[in-house]
Amino acid sequence: MGTIWRIFVIFLTYYPFIVASVSLESLYFDLIHRNISDFTSFDSFYRDLLKDTRQHRLTDTVSSPINIDKILLNDYNEDYIKNSCYETASDLLNAHGYNRTNLNLSINDIKSLLPALLYTVENPGCKRQLPPTKPYPFFDIWIFGLIFIVAMKFIHLIIFFISGNHSSVLTSGGLARAILNHADNVEPSTDEVRFSPVKYHLWLGLSFNAFTCGIILGTVSYHLIPHIYEVPNEDFSYTYILRGTVVLCGVFLFFIVEKLLRFRFKVDEAHLDEPNKGNESSDAPVIQMAKMRETLHVHNRDPLQHKQSDSPIRLPSTLDNIDETTGLQDDQEPIKKDNHSGQHEHQTRNFIIYHIIYDFSNDIIYGCGLSTALSHDRLIGFVLWLMIFTEGFRRHSQLLSSLGRKLGLGFLFFSVVFLILGYIIGGILTGINQQFSINFIYIPKEYIYSMVYGALFYTALVTLIPELNDFGQHLHIHEKTENQTLKKQRTLKIFVFICQNVFLVLGVLIALILAIIWRYYHRKSISEYICPRDSFRPYCRF
Repeated sequence: MGTIWRIFVIFLTYYPFIVASVSLESLYFDLIHRNISDFTSFDSFYRDLLKDTRQHRLTDTVSSPINIDKILLNDYNEDYIKNSCYETASDLLNAHGYNRTNLNLSINDIKSLLPALLYTVENPGCKRQLPPTKPYPFFDIWIFGLIFIVAMKFIHLIIFFISGNHSSVLTSGGLARAILNHADNVEPSTDEVRFSPVKYHLWLGLSFNAFTCGIILGTVSYHLIPHIYEVPNEDFSYTYILRGTVVLCGVFLFFIVEKLLRFRFKVDEAHLDEPNKGNESSDAPVIQMAKMRETLHVHNRDPLQHKQSDSPIRLPSTLDNIDETTGLQDDQEPIKKDNHSGQHEHQTRNFIIYHIIYDFSNDIIYGCGLSTALSHDRLIGFVLWLMIFTEGFRRHSQLLSSLGRKLGLGFLFFSVVFLILGYIIGGILTGINQQFSINFIYIPKEYIYSMVYGALFYTALVTLIPELNDFGQHLHIHEKTENQTLKKQRTLKIFVFICQNVFLVLGVLIALILAIIWRYYHRKSISEYICPRDSFRPYCRF
């Protein structure tokens, strides 16, 4: 009798828990059944499962797909199931004898499919895999890339020979010396660059620098940053291009606002009108600007000698020591000339060493990026080549302006060597065409792109954007030397403002168009691989 009472008490104790457990299980399966009863909901559920547990993206496939024919013919073993994965929800349904057409799953059907769904979480064959990329042949990577580099520098050389002195004022430094010569009516020496009208070079240098800045910003926003974070493989839309455009619109908006504010409140004019240690000479801003751009110390001519007002004159205290002071100055004149000559040679040597190291670092990074881009995709390689072409042309124009024709053209040869060296290093680092063994540790292309992005970001931030501002200051210098009317000054300001914005947008638009073209063909290649395997992907329905 006591045993019966114990059983009765235990039953009363555990009965509510048993009922609650059964009820919860029934509610759980009922909830699942409501959400995945048809094929569309079941397919979406399976994709979300791979996405949440295996970090799959919309453009990914499984690393080891199951062959459905083997499952249907019962031609498999346990190890095959443990290391293979159902690539699509349709494959899972077919393997279990369900037809995806007019699918209507019951709760019992869901219970029978649940083990296969849960096994997906632990199956190593379900890890994500990008669509395979066909490696380019040896010629397309190595020979084609080297031809690209040589052709780039050969075109630079031809342009420099044809354009002559005109290409030497594409930087604000060259234009500063042009304005200085124009203001002083000084004829340059034979080794220096001769300049035609300043206004023409103001337009040429301003437009080319704005275009180069636009190309760099567009390449960074539409090509490098998306591939650094593998954004094109996250989804199948053009969203990342739209976001990059919004970012550039923000940059462009603040650029316009800053320029309008400078014009409205005459910031540049106020800066140039500040007294310079009591010097009232109108040429002081010209000389300061040219010295700021490091263009005066590499020539034998010293612009400070053209006007006596550029330097303070030490007057004798009394009439008695006039002869003594004059004699002392005459005795010190040879010493000053010797010191000036030695200082000039030292500064020139330092300037050359600086440009050798600067060009070496830039060309090595650009060469690595070019080889990485060509091994990734030809169109991305062309975009990077176009960016290197414009930035390199601007950089060598500065060398021609600062060092003269002989040294400037000599740097072109070193630039070719540095670019080829960087290209070879980049090819080895990325393991182009998998020439090494599978145990070789390759550096992913995303890290090479990151390095190139850092270099371009620094160039745009430190060099190009300040250079665009320098052209605005050169405008005010030109106004001062020409004594233009207020109406002409305003017209020239508007002209510079329009040139900056138009060519900046033009460079960005070229990068944007190339990004859209690349995205179109990238979507097409993914569709050709995935859609025959899984026609129910969202981008395969259009």
